[in-house]
Amino acid sequence: MIGVNVDTPMLSKVNNRSLSEKFRLGWQFHDQSLQLRCDFTNRHTTSSREGFNNLDANHVNYGISGVFKLPAGFGISTDFMCYTRRGYGVSELDTTDPIWNMRVSYCPPILKSRLVFMLDGFDLLHKLSNVNYAVTASGRTVSYTNALPRYVMLSVQYRLNIQPKKK
Repeated sequence: MIGVNVDTPMLSKVNNRSLSEKFRLGWQFHDQSLQLRCDFTNRHTTSSREGFNNLDANHVNYGISGVFKLPAGFGISTDFMCYTRRGYGVSELDTTDPIWNMRVSYCPPILKSRLVFMLDGFDLLHKLSNVNYAVTASGRTVSYTNALPRYVMLSVQYRLNIQPKKK
């Protein structure tokens, strides 16, 4: 129920329909792997309320990711994704955000995978934006929330494996 310059509120209905499809194509050879990915979502929003603008928006997320084991105990894993929104009619929402993350790891061969050094880079292109979209009975609402900015993190992992003594 909403009221717009009237004494009594009026019933307002918003109809939402969502259609989505996911596509994955992967390749793996020994310790190397590569994956192509595409996610598609169509949002169709209508209302019979006067002044309501019907909406037909598309979200397409597509990209590539890979994990590669290199000689001498090194490894690289990376993913590059583009998050595309179209159909909102507002330049702040009709965007494409390319996001690139990467991890470089090193495992000294003499420690047999017990000690691993990792260097992570998140949002290396500094393009991440966190936009939430919602439709209410009064129309379109957009809320922006804080997104964790790009960062680089060094971490060390040690695997401790103690076997119990036999009785």
